[in-house]
Amino acid sequence: ERLILQPNIGERTLRSWLQENQYKIQSEKILEENKKIYEIIVAEKEQKPVTYNEMELMFGPFLLEEKSEIFKSKWTRELQQRKAIREQLKQAANQETRQKQIEQEIQMIEEVLKT
Repeated sequence: ERLILQPNIGERTLRSWLQENQYKIQSEKILEENKKIYEIIVAEKEQKPVTYNEMELMFGPFLLEEKSEIFKSKWTRELQQRKAIREQLKQAANQETRQKQIEQEIQMIEEVLKT
């Protein structure tokens, strides 16, 4: 069983679902058309459990390895958005958990972009 998927949002959530349902990502592509970035994920059903680390879930195991210019462009924009969210959360009450999550994501993105 092979799935060919093009999530518009929630790529991490999709990769988590694939992992939980024993689908192994066979390939990934990232492309840009009309200033919109698209990811295409091809996955196949496995007999044994599939495991991805946090970085692979967030960025995609193949895309993380390749780090194309489109990938860097996408994550540079994502980094800017998360920094803006972080600043907004500093003004909000009772948002410590969300602040920590955003801070962890910022650190992961910065780590990926510097290498």
